[in-house]
Amino acid sequence: MFNDTFNDDMINIVLRQAGADSIKTHLAHINIVTFQIAPDVKVTYVYEIKENGEIYVERTSPYPMLLGRMFDESALIEIIKNDVASFKNAYNSKNYDAYLQLVKSHIRFQLAAEDLFMKHNVDADDLDDLHSTYERLHQQLEEVKSRSEKIELEK
Repeated sequence: MFNDTFNDDMINIVLRQAGADSIKTHLAHINIVTFQIAPDVKVTYVYEIKENGEIYVERTSPYPMLLGRMFDESALIEIIKNDVASFKNAYNSKNYDAYLQLVKSHIRFQLAAEDLFMKHNVDADDLDDLHSTYERLHQQLEEVKSRSEKIELEK
């Protein structure tokens, strides 16, 4: 127990030094870390340290995304620091709001697809059509990526 608390405390100290504006620790080693990257934008993470040493981290805002599972505190810190740096950079883009709208549309699609699958008996042909459409979108994303300049973030 002491060792787990020590790990939480050490991680939180490093994240605070990295610019975290708020860190809340709850029972069961669940930690909520918030970075204010702009007056109107917060990036928030939830990480949990399990008894076996596994660490799960998820970004919860500005939109939810599971960032990974690891066994090393330094890997957790690095993932969060890199993600914050990416968001700071993205926020300065003229396309930031459009990007957020795209991601929110994707999340709505994900929820609607799950609702469709879980609550309806969908014809196999309809599922094939949806899958083909999704594959075309994925291909389009790859094409846009291939012609877009890659951003190298400062560390």
